[in-house]
Amino acid sequence: YLFVEKICEEWGIPFEGSRIDVPKYIKDTGKNPQQASRDCRYAFYRDIMEKYAAQKLALAHHKDDQAESVLMNLIRGTSGMARIGIPLKRLFGGGWIIRPFLAVTREDILEYCTEMNLNPRIDPSNEKDIYTRNRFRKYILPMIKKENSKALDHIQRFSEDLEQDEGFLMVLAEKEYNSLELTEKDGILKVPISSLGKVPKPLQSRVIHLILNYLY
Repeated sequence: YLFVEKICEEWGIPFEGSRIDVPKYIKDTGKNPQQASRDCRYAFYRDIMEKYAAQKLALAHHKDDQAESVLMNLIRGTSGMARIGIPLKRLFGGGWIIRPFLAVTREDILEYCTEMNLNPRIDPSNEKDIYTRNRFRKYILPMIKKENSKALDHIQRFSEDLEQDEGFLMVLAEKEYNSLELTEKDGILKVPISSLGKVPKPLQSRVIHLILNYLY
């Protein structure tokens, strides 16, 4: 916090910072520390975007972060768009979140810092094995890189291809969903099983997901 504030002051960049009581948020919501921290960060981002009427928020996720996210999601059995990991851009707070560093690796960034005589700060919590991401970062990703030096490129391409495929399949699923002739009476939604059964299997789970979204 103080390091970033000092750099911004030296470089003449406006600085915005906030101290948030994450332990209290965890206690109030019951969420795990990682999710709670993420909620608090993004709430802060949203406030700052509104304050400056900003249309874009650039975050520093890089190619290694992407590989970790994709692998974690696959191991967890995540489905749908969540499998793509970290999207290059997405709607957020009246504008867009963009991630320009997804094209470069952590090694590239550290090498640049060395060449430019920059002294980056490393979060000490990144070394703690209690966090799933840290275990992937410290043990699994290095092993994968040894197997194939282009592994991160392949994972990033997999993510981009999957995002396009999922987007196309959801368009088809929405058409199938709109043709189901759902009926609702007294708070009960009726789904014609015969019609749902005719939906191609790759789309059925996505149609069911749309039905659940409607119910919720």
